[in-house]
Amino acid sequence: MRRFISRESTQRTESASRPPFLALPYDVRFLIYQNAFPAGKQIYIQASPDAIHSITTSSVPISLLSTCHSMDREAGEYLYNNYLFNLVGRKQDCLKHYETLQKTMEKYTRAHVHVDAFSNGDHSKTMAIALHAGEGKVEMLKRRERGLKKTIRQLREEVGEHRVHGRRDSLILRGLAFMMWASLIGLLAWVLGAY
Repeated sequence: MRRFISRESTQRTESASRPPFLALPYDVRFLIYQNAFPAGKQIYIQASPDAIHSITTSSVPISLLSTCHSMDREAGEYLYNNYLFNLVGRKQDCLKHYETLQKTMEKYTRAHVHVDAFSNGDHSKTMAIALHAGEGKVEMLKRRERGLKKTIRQLREEVGEHRVHGRRDSLILRGLAFMMWASLIGLLAWVLGAY
């Protein structure tokens, strides 16, 4: 037996499941996002050993992103396409967390996510990593007057991540070489002892 569903009832259920906010014209929603999210074009994020958190003076309304899937998508696109994110803190903490932020941005942005790292020098333990989508924030970064621009690889070396792995690999190779020499000497002694 087939059931017939009227067109009016499907329209009512679709509109009932859709948040009233999304029924507003996009231009109005855009103005609301402009007022809900921080003023300015940069958001500062502090990296700690275990987590990251916003240190921008005005708060980022994360609850807006968790309202529903459609609002999460639209508000996330606004947030990650319109701001320059500055991840600041100790070098190893920034290097530990920047990829998570980058992947989140890539989920929402239309353009490529750029990662620019700035060291405060070999003598300093702090740094900043700037993440932004598209080319619009490049001028802001050019005007930046602090930190020495470096690649992520250079910063990992500066922190010592590559040196630690290299030192460990070197010790393993030395151990293997020692075992090979000991085996050769033992084999040679056995051969000479047999004759």
